[in-house]
Amino acid sequence: GYSTQTAQLLTALTNFMAFSGMASIAYIAKMARGSSNAIALSNVVTMVGFLLALLAPSNSAAAQLTALFLFSFASPQPAAHGPAWEMANQQGSTKPAMAAAITSAFGGLGPLATAFVYRDRDSPAFVLGHTVCLSMTVTCLLATALLRWMLSSENDRRDRDPADISGLTMEQVQDLADNHPDFRYKI
Repeated sequence: GYSTQTAQLLTALTNFMAFSGMASIAYIAKMARGSSNAIALSNVVTMVGFLLALLAPSNSAAAQLTALFLFSFASPQPAAHGPAWEMANQQGSTKPAMAAAITSAFGGLGPLATAFVYRDRDSPAFVLGHTVCLSMTVTCLLATALLRWMLSSENDRRDRDPADISGLTMEQVQDLADNHPDFRYKI
């Protein structure tokens, strides 16, 4: 129900929010020294946005725009930090590229799915769309926490029980890639 100019302005504002989120969360990831922290933080902010969208009255433009700006700010971040985190935890010549490709391919299914869960007939509340996106964000947060715990546990195991590779040839040591006993996963 907005004019063309107003709709374009709102689109520009959401794109600005996404850009601001990317810069802010990348800075936080650098300061916190971990992509998992950035992914978790962006998931929490996204969840707040979707909860606000679900709980606010659908006739409250201010609440709906605030929700839109919140999840525009935070929801694109895992798409950027996820492949980076995946690649940082892979060694070798082809594993990082394959990890990024697989992560990006599955991550690209999200926008495809939204076309089917945000239906015109659910306007203006879009309960189905917001609920599905909220549940996927919760799933992403849980997966991030689980992966962070698993990688941290593996790092602790490697610290406690270092493997002896003195009997391996130089080529065999290079082939170990991220299985090398000195390699530590990035959290």
